[in-house]
Amino acid sequence: MNIFEKYEIENGLSRIRNIIEFGAINDPSHPLFISSITEILIHLRDLTYKSEKLNHRLDFDNDINKTEKINDVTDLIKFMRDAFCHSHVPHHYLEITKLMASMNIIKGIGCMNIG
Repeated sequence: MNIFEKYEIENGLSRIRNIIEFGAINDPSHPLFISSITEILIHLRDLTYKSEKLNHRLDFDNDINKTEKINDVTDLIKFMRDAFCHSHVPHHYLEITKLMASMNIIKGIGCMNIG
């Protein structure tokens, strides 16, 4: 890992921490709620990409309903990041129900089958 990658990892972790501490993610009615979730997903995707590049894929799958596209937490983060950031990708639609799944929010204990 070079110094630039180390900086990017530290910066990504710091931004996630700052966003969580800001508190908008705790209130779905907050004007910055969606922006906060989106930025967290962007940083998480970048961190999981870098982790995989260093041969340390985050491959735990606790509480994840596996699908063809999602086998572990790295796949789930990528899927959700793409759904939030790219309105043209098919991730927005649940094939079984034909419902739009963009920016769904489950607060507390819940389960959503995606992918």
